[in-house]
Amino acid sequence: MKYFCQADVNNMPYENSLYRYREENQLFLEEFWNAISQKWESTTYLTKLLTGGDCSTLEITEESALLIIEASLK
Repeated sequence: MKYFCQADVNNMPYENSLYRYREENQLFLEEFWNAISQKWESTTYLTKLLTGGDCSTLEITEESALLIIEASLK
């Protein structure tokens, strides 16, 4: 699984900007963390960010992603 977020110039993640690619049945699924519903939801926005060359999109570790999720639950 690969995790991504959008971040400012100080590498601080923006709210509601956590994404991931995960593999299921030999397909890559693209999802974002919805802090309101507190679950992963399907999206195509991550591919748009990556192929469009968005400079605020960073690949992050699973540990960093979990910290972002925990912060969204507070």
